Amino acid sequence: MLLLAWLLAPALSFASVQGNDNLEYRDYDFNGLETMKVVNTSGKTTITPMPVNKVTISVEKKKFSENCQLNISRSTINQIDAEVVSPSGETCDADINIQVPTDVALDMTTGSGDVDIEGMKGNLKLATGTGAVHSKSSFKNLDIVSGAGDVKLENLNSGGKVTTGSGKVDLKFIDQPNGEFSVKTASGDADVHFPKGTKLNADLDSKGMTDSEFTTYTNGFPLSVKSASGDVEVRSY
Repeated sequence: MLLLAWLLAPALSFASVQGNDNLEYRDYDFNGLETMKVVNTSGKTTITPMPVNKVTISVEKKKFSENCQLNISRSTINQIDAEVVSPSGETCDADINIQVPTDVALDMTTGSGDVDIEGMKGNLKLATGTGAVHSKSSFKNLDIVSGAGDVKLENLNSGGKVTTGSGKVDLKFIDQPNGEFSVKTASGDADVHFPKGTKLNADLDSKGMTDSEFTTYTNGFPLSVKSASGDVEVRSY
């Protein structure tokens, strides 16, 4: 019981940074962590690698009334939660910056704020509203759902899926990927880039333009890109 309490406790108490009541900071030991869960309805969310076995979370409150809530906790040995809670009809704007070891899975829900992720290697599950998503990460697998925000992903080498409404999708793979990948958009364009010589089994479908620079192989990387009205292009580099 004492061991469990020690694992769930943060290494540094949650507190306002001295001299700045709008900046909160928390520091956790990595032990046993598998998932970082983030909920941020308004404000930017940034995830970057932590080179040592610890997790740091800093939150800058931009527009944050006394009715807004910031909840950060280690809910289980395996998971840390960081959540901005907005009362109905009120905007709680806060920028969240997290440093976490690269293999930790990310489970994220955001609203109008942008999401920036760099150097991660675990799984990503992300649901966002109107904010843009930008990542340079080699995820094991990813599942992104976006309403109106653009999605730009670089350094990809594995499977996953991206679904958007009106946002543009821009993907760049760094080598012959594993798994399979699907993209679905309503009105947003989709641009997908692969290194020259990549073997693809591409299925492209749109009422807009579709164009690919690659020959389709039955044993190639399965790529499905479908759009209701946006243009679809698959390019080499």
